[in-house]
Amino acid sequence: MFRWTALCLVLCAGAFALVAMATGAFNPAKPPSGELAAAPGTVASAYDDSIQPPPANGLGRGGALVIQDARLTAYERQEVPSQRDGAMLVVGTDDPDATGEVLDAIPVPFLARLIDDPKDPTAPPEDQWYLLSKAEGFDFAEAFSKARVKPEDWAAYRARPSTRFFVRWHKGDPLLPKKVEVAFERKVFHKLNEGDWVKKDQLVALVDPTVQVNDVSSKVFKLETAESEWLAATKTKLEAIRRAQASELLHAKGAGFISEDTYQADLLNRDRYIEEEKGKDAARKVANQDLAAALTILKQHHIRSSISGNIKVIYKHPGESVKNLDPIMQIQNPEKLRVEGLADWQDAQTIAKGMIVIIEPTRPKGPVAILSGHQQEVTCVAVSRAGKDGKKLILSGSEDGDVRFWDWTANEPLVAHLDHRTGVLAVACTGPKAARNLALTGDRDGVGRLIDLDRLLPAPTAAIGATARQVQATPLKLSEQHRGPITCVAFSPDGALCATGGEDRSIRLWNTTDGKLVHRLVAAHKAAVTSVQFAQEKGKMLQLVSAGGDNTLHVWNLEKADAPTPTPVLPRRSGDVAQLGVSSDGKYVLFDHGSEIRVLSLADRQIEGVIQSSSAATNFTTMALFAPDGNSVLTNSASDGRLQLWRTPGQLAIDGQGRAAEIRQFVRVEGGTATCAAFDPDEKQPAFVVTGSRDNAVIVWPMPKTEEILAKPRETKLTLVERSLDNGSRQVRVWAEVENPDWKTTGLTPGGTATMVVPPMAPVVEAK
Repeated sequence: MFRWTALCLVLCAGAFALVAMATGAFNPAKPPSGELAAAPGTVASAYDDSIQPPPANGLGRGGALVIQDARLTAYERQEVPSQRDGAMLVVGTDDPDATGEVLDAIPVPFLARLIDDPKDPTAPPEDQWYLLSKAEGFDFAEAFSKARVKPEDWAAYRARPSTRFFVRWHKGDPLLPKKVEVAFERKVFHKLNEGDWVKKDQLVALVDPTVQVNDVSSKVFKLETAESEWLAATKTKLEAIRRAQASELLHAKGAGFISEDTYQADLLNRDRYIEEEKGKDAARKVANQDLAAALTILKQHHIRSSISGNIKVIYKHPGESVKNLDPIMQIQNPEKLRVEGLADWQDAQTIAKGMIVIIEPTRPKGPVAILSGHQQEVTCVAVSRAGKDGKKLILSGSEDGDVRFWDWTANEPLVAHLDHRTGVLAVACTGPKAARNLALTGDRDGVGRLIDLDRLLPAPTAAIGATARQVQATPLKLSEQHRGPITCVAFSPDGALCATGGEDRSIRLWNTTDGKLVHRLVAAHKAAVTSVQFAQEKGKMLQLVSAGGDNTLHVWNLEKADAPTPTPVLPRRSGDVAQLGVSSDGKYVLFDHGSEIRVLSLADRQIEGVIQSSSAATNFTTMALFAPDGNSVLTNSASDGRLQLWRTPGQLAIDGQGRAAEIRQFVRVEGGTATCAAFDPDEKQPAFVVTGSRDNAVIVWPMPKTEEILAKPRETKLTLVERSLDNGSRQVRVWAEVENPDWKTTGLTPGGTATMVVPPMAPVVEAK
């Protein structure tokens, strides 16, 4: 049995060898027909593990504790209550700086105080004086301020000796009988709305005070009555004292001058009227206090804010009834915020109250333009430099075979289109330093085309009109085709060379003048080439950086463009990010590694900084691109498709750690996942970034100003690190309070979120 088994194995092996020899499996591999084998030294070299770790300071790593999605709340807030029962008369303010809708003038009651002496040092300035005029049939006088009376009339009033002037009574002023009077002043209110800013002690609403006005008026009369009764009692007392003194003199002379009964009656009257005068004086004081209390209640109909802040919610509106302590509105002060985050228990052991914490706001931003017209997924986008007409064009390619040219600032943004008749997968434009304004496209048939953007269209005429039309300038086809789709394209900084990479794993260099092939790198990668980017540091040789589906990054030296030489391969990419950017100064390249995007120095392969995904379990995807000014990096998140704009780590180091702070989240309420992206090529301050999406749209997003990107992060101190553990989540609360006076520009707003970063503490060096 064993011999038969051995014989079968030998026969099978022999048959396999014959088949292999017949098919040439043992022969050396030959390049595909029409392709030249790469010259010695042009094929990618062996893998290299020489990527250098971050320096000692960590550059954004180094043990910093990062707490994502911390909530921002205004710890100074007020539910503004009604202090009296009644009906809402107005929800508005008489603040002259208010900008809301102007409401009809409303008569507002107040207590007026007579000025006996215009030179009274306690009297306010003359522009705060009032003239009171009581119309026939009305109980209360109307107050006319100086602003409501013509200057010549005011002067005439001043000349009349009988004219009386009043000022507004304020708490602390004396309440003197016949010196105070209830009056009305017509006030113009501005309507308050949710979101309006109000100041501390500002009037924000008015409850109808009609009933209380009558009560105050009654108390004014009672004060006058009590004063009159006290004055009468005082006179009676003085007369009683005089008579008692006279009776005492007569009584002292002996019997017969005054009867005992009369004498005792006069003494009794004296004591009686003394006590009566004291009672009237007390009654006068009570009337004064009753008036003061009534004025306090009247004042409570005026609802004021006790803090400065924004109106978040308005609960009551004019005409609605309110009861004492019913909330009228909620005000919160965005200038004083609490940042509340959750830290894992083990991480919380490394931090303590009083430690420095950096607060980085989450700033979602919507698009400024959505360009529609493609019939299938948008696969590639690019932005041209300013053409002869001063305009920058957005170019977009799609699986529908169309390349579209957009001026997104125009009323009719579609300028022209070019039909490739097959899916377009790659597009690029020359940069600001190039001699010519060109575009390069690559399609599924492996054909590349050069387009002169300055000759894109003929001069407009009345016959042609302003509508979008077919490209008039004939594109220049590259002299050869890839053996499969072109997946990525790029121009050199001077625009003299362009590069294409494809699914055939090759990279080709072309002369942009005539479209002729300069060099072909066969099997540049072991899988499809997904990204090509030129890099040239000032004063150094031109390089080409390529990324492939084999999860490697290659750098090719182009000292001689027709004979590129490779540097050691950078391996161990995650491969999730197909398009990897190179900084415009040619010094750095982005490298995807799991949930990180690393900034690598091309010169020494040093990790200069790290961008960490907001979730350690989530990788970046699709693209990671430098902005032309080098200050920011655009990434795409695999978890929810969010586009994130980060401050470039490492180079700025404005927080002492070189952290990659998230400065924008580009978010569409509804829309497909982003497939590609390109920046406005302005190297000083790019104004926008454009993306393509799976739902056939081209989206334009606004870029933040350079000052915002480079602004120093907001620092504060931890005010709470809980030591009690939530058994459910095994997390503890971590708080910090931050002063936020420039809240309109910082992005720190109540209800939003922020990232809390607690830098590692410096090691303690013990004294010897």
